[in-house]
Amino acid sequence: MAIFDYLEMRAKTGIAHRALRPTMGIVDPDNTRDIPPLVAAASALDVLSHALESLTALPYGERPAPESPELRPAYQGSNPISDIWGARAIELVAGNLVHAVAHPEDDAARMNMLIAATFAGIGFGNAGVHLPHGMSYPVSGMVRDYQPDGYPDDHPIVSHGISVILNAPAVFRFTASADPERHLSAARLLGGRHRGSGRC
Repeated sequence: MAIFDYLEMRAKTGIAHRALRPTMGIVDPDNTRDIPPLVAAASALDVLSHALESLTALPYGERPAPESPELRPAYQGSNPISDIWGARAIELVAGNLVHAVAHPEDDAARMNMLIAATFAGIGFGNAGVHLPHGMSYPVSGMVRDYQPDGYPDDHPIVSHGISVILNAPAVFRFTASADPERHLSAARLLGGRHRGSGRC
């Protein structure tokens, strides 16, 4: 996946193609140690949304089957394999996000967040993401004067993680009506409790 940001047009979009998939990745917490807290938090919220969206995407069996395997889209919809990656990523984010942002020197928390990012990437790289990511592009593209701490101050910016998570609560309230159990499962993975029942 690549993000194309055309500042003059205030347009931002994602480009997906199999040729963009890396053959190798290096996951090292030292690469994240010096990033500002808001950048770390925004990145972590993007990881969370990757995992939640892949877990709650339209199931692969509910999509029309292509005529041949070569014509399959890059994103298949939620499926048993992507669900495993997304669920584990959610658990790791729930257990490490706050501590990793507050304590950048904690290698274990940072590493767990990077593993969560990797797992979520594998999950959504197969299942896909949905409305929170789609709705993030106009938020990022139409920013006029917002300049958050820790980001370059030469132009207005709404970071990708913030633009994604901004719409996520409304989206998940909407999509939960289509598959309540899947959404409650995600809430349980985050440590949530369902009102009135003492559990999700």
